Amino acid sequence: MLVKRLICWVSAGVVLGCSAGLASAAGLPDSVLVRIEGRRDIVRSFALRRWAQQAATTPPDSITPARVSRFLDLLTDEAVITEAAVREAAPWSPADSAEALTLKDRVGMAVALDSVLEAARTLEPAPADSADPAGAVGVRARAQTVERLNPRYDAAAIGRLALAFAALPKPSPDSTLAAQMRVLERRPQLTPADSSSVLARSSAGDLRAGDIVAAWTRLSIAVRPRIDTSEQVRDMLDNQLFERVLRQAATSGRFARDPRVTSTMEQYTEQVARNAYLEHEVLQALTPDSSAIAAYWAAHSSEWELPPLARGIRLVLTDPPAAVRMGAALANAAQADSLAARAERGGAHYRFAVSERSDSALFHRALAAGADAVVGPVNDGGNWWIARITALTPARKRSLREVYDAVAAQWYGHEAERRVEALASRLRRAMRVESNPLASRQLARELRDSTRSNAAASTP
Repeated sequence: MLVKRLICWVSAGVVLGCSAGLASAAGLPDSVLVRIEGRRDIVRSFALRRWAQQAATTPPDSITPARVSRFLDLLTDEAVITEAAVREAAPWSPADSAEALTLKDRVGMAVALDSVLEAARTLEPAPADSADPAGAVGVRARAQTVERLNPRYDAAAIGRLALAFAALPKPSPDSTLAAQMRVLERRPQLTPADSSSVLARSSAGDLRAGDIVAAWTRLSIAVRPRIDTSEQVRDMLDNQLFERVLRQAATSGRFARDPRVTSTMEQYTEQVARNAYLEHEVLQALTPDSSAIAAYWAAHSSEWELPPLARGIRLVLTDPPAAVRMGAALANAAQADSLAARAERGGAHYRFAVSERSDSALFHRALAAGADAVVGPVNDGGNWWIARITALTPARKRSLREVYDAVAAQWYGHEAERRVEALASRLRRAMRVESNPLASRQLARELRDSTRSNAAASTP
């Protein structure tokens, strides 16, 4: 397991950082902040985007040149690791190749869809004074695309499939979740003849009843539509014809050189190379060491200390008299425990364990009252709660044995990060790294302005 900074590969980027300095290069374009080996650039737009992704909540006054310089150090370390990884790119695994094909298909379909939507806007533009939501454009695009295919529908075959769909049982709201899931997972029962019957013929090919059932089955039950009519089957047919056109366009090579496709696949290639490079250079040699973990525990044991806790049983009611009556029941320890146990069997949870950090108000009320005391009724936003304090547990240091796995995981993450930072530092010294003079100050100014603008825009 790696810590968040180590695995956070974002966009066209990279990871981690150290504080090594950058060589100055006055000849870089204004848009380029850092250049690695004369060809790998960290551009201003990329830095702004990464900052928005990772540090958007930073107060404007905290965005100083020094802080931005450290941020650029992180991006630069990411870039040198990427450069080294691409140079030593290892062969892809079958899983990497399969994921690349899936990604290329998904991006190609998205680009093909964008192309069709843009054509729909051009062919049938919305009035200048009206909104044109994406859903409306999509409906127009599908209609235009399907019309060009000149489909011929078999109404009788469509009707038979609609009857098969309509025969599916509907889940009962009174049944268990598992029973409802089993009902929703049912699929229409077709005879071999009906399954192979052609519902629509078009220039994009034929669609059979089995194709529609298979497409419907592939949908998650969370979004799978209920089909009862021929019109709904016809809608599924049009969706499948539209998807078929998009897939044919995506796989035709028409968009192979589209920047959206090439940049995405380049980023994926770099990601695979980085993962393999870090695995070889850092992770393979990183094995848990019991003495190192014990030393790490000795230095950080306070992080696993259990804080003081207040435990009890609390109920929330709608009016003070009911809360007072419940307080009388909670005053009896056996009755209170029985009430909480019955509630848990029914799926309700009345027991609580809070610290000063998790619920300061309840924690301090419990401390003031003491164990076995009843607190309340307390007005809380119009409701009233009543609680019995069952125990006050003091802070306790846990032993290494109790939390060994968690300590080992954290040691592994910190050690992996330290080694990646050292690797990035070595790579910086071995590569030509050029920085744009005054880049930190200029970028800091832009980030402050952007942060203030975003804050103003989000203020009601």
